[in-house]
Amino acid sequence: LIGTGSLVVQLPIWLAVSARHQKDSITIQIPEDRSEAAVPTGKDFSSWLGVLVPMLASIAIIFSLRLPTAGGDLNINLADPLAIVGGALSLAYWLERGLVPQWRVPALNVFTVLATLVLILAAIIGLADFGFSAWALRNRLGGWLLLLAYAATGALIVLLQGDDGRRMLLKGFVAGLTPIAALGLLWLAYSISDATFFGKSKPQYLEGFSQNANAFAFLLTAGLSVTIAFLRTRESQARDRIWVLVAAILGAALVLTGSRAGWGALALICVTALVFDLRLVKPMLKAVATGAVLVLL
Repeated sequence: LIGTGSLVVQLPIWLAVSARHQKDSITIQIPEDRSEAAVPTGKDFSSWLGVLVPMLASIAIIFSLRLPTAGGDLNINLADPLAIVGGALSLAYWLERGLVPQWRVPALNVFTVLATLVLILAAIIGLADFGFSAWALRNRLGGWLLLLAYAATGALIVLLQGDDGRRMLLKGFVAGLTPIAALGLLWLAYSISDATFFGKSKPQYLEGFSQNANAFAFLLTAGLSVTIAFLRTRESQARDRIWVLVAAILGAALVLTGSRAGWGALALICVTALVFDLRLVKPMLKAVATGAVLVLL
């Protein structure tokens, strides 16, 4: 029930924050010069899929399942299948055009290849010394390839939509995370008297739908980083107030996860943000004050 309710709440929010980015057509016209990026021109299935998959992944990543197996519990994120599809679409995009992925971080492709080779070498050494291990193959080597698929999925919407796609993806992630954090705060507030909330007993720490407080704290720190970045844009006073409220909700939820690593990351994020832009002092103080009220309530 909580999952269904959060989806009902977050989908209108996601549509509201991303609707203005969907006015333009989003298909691809391949230029004669294959070294150039594709140009959005019209509408077709592949282009819509290239936008829909990353957007769905940005929301589904908030939800994790713990499945029992013979070797123990297996944590599966609902965004994993979407990341695989998005990674395949990105790979097809680059191969079709004969392009090498270009990133803002210099030499990222080289370091990615080197890290992959190290993991493959480690798997070979482990196979020779200890024999085959499904855990090592699935969690280490397979997990690394899945992380690369996540990165490629996020790049896919930027390839198709440019900077607007990046902003739409980040806003979709925050729009999905904020209602869940707010529901978690309500859960704690309602269950102070040891009452049940939708059949659930009072939680010790907020875990969201990540099945783990530290994992949920990681999502919250990512959401706070995005929120602070949008606070720097100064789009309008009304939107600044919304972002301050979002930061307060995410920050309060992060404190109540009980994750000390999350608290340390929060402090580092705030200090880094102020180093780059002192204008953030006022909105961040407002967010801290609002978040403190939410925690005390």
